[in-house]
Amino acid sequence: AEAGLKYFLLGAFSTGFLLYGIALVYGATGSTNIAVIGEIISNGEGSQSLLYPALALLIIGFAFKVSAVPFHMWTPDVYEGAPTPITAWMSAAVKAAGFVAFLRVLLVGFDSIYTLWYPIIWWLSAITMVGANLIALVQSNIKRMLAYSSIAHAGYLLVALAAANATASAGMLFYLFVYTLMNVGAFAIVMTVSDHSEERLYIDNYVGFGWTQPMLGIGLTIFLLSLAGFPGTGGFIGKIYLLLGAAESDLWTLSVILVLTTVVSYWYYLRVAWVMWMKDPEIKGEHDSLTLPVPMRLALVVSVGLILYLGILPSGVLEFARSSVEGLGTFGGGLLGQAP
Repeated sequence: AEAGLKYFLLGAFSTGFLLYGIALVYGATGSTNIAVIGEIISNGEGSQSLLYPALALLIIGFAFKVSAVPFHMWTPDVYEGAPTPITAWMSAAVKAAGFVAFLRVLLVGFDSIYTLWYPIIWWLSAITMVGANLIALVQSNIKRMLAYSSIAHAGYLLVALAAANATASAGMLFYLFVYTLMNVGAFAIVMTVSDHSEERLYIDNYVGFGWTQPMLGIGLTIFLLSLAGFPGTGGFIGKIYLLLGAAESDLWTLSVILVLTTVVSYWYYLRVAWVMWMKDPEIKGEHDSLTLPVPMRLALVVSVGLILYLGILPSGVLEFARSSVEGLGTFGGGLLGQAP
């Protein structure tokens, strides 16, 4: 009930920011078509006095939707309070949709004033990566840990948004695809361990799980390693392309923060793997009765296979991602590397 009320109130609050920003954009440009808005702004037309507050309100609204710090306060409680299948959907599909919309609005509608919104995205990305990873270190509930992990990944994706070039944008789409696979897979196993209820949600409940259910244990370990960005997984390739995009725009400080916070994240991801494989269960047979429907088994096998495949042969999906971002715009209005 608390999580639902918090999601309702903060969701309505953030949507108010977003809609007010859209209204001001319409007032400034006379259009709600993203491409037309971009053309009007690039020609220096429209009301500047309305445009700047509109941009600020849009960024605040989107920051709520994608769970960027400090607009993330709803995420841990809602992820913990919601049924696990809903949490999986929110952490993957909702976040992916939010980032794709964020990308299109900034790189098509506001591309020509890149220097205006770049510093905001830069700081949002930095504090999101640092804050979420540090808080995740002390979580004992696996759903809350994955919630802060989701917030941290929002910080990584904001690096691509700050870079605002074709490589970073393609890397973002690739990363969103891989992130969806590994996050939904991880939550599917969490749902199985909790016996399709809201029980056994603490990391200590995974003691000895790998030896009792080896296939599920291997699957969860692969999902966790991919979330951490371990070489040989799709998550590693995704982070490499985010770093390449950041390097193209000379975002060296953000790149260093991304690498260091990724190293920090290894602690809480590998902690779960260590508990699964290296500790003996206090209660024998705790996981013996777990049931996994055939469709879920198939989905997990496909997810694991794709994550490993993309960690070795990512070129096909990357080419598709590159072709998808070709029409987004001039990427920073030709100002990349000149932003403050």
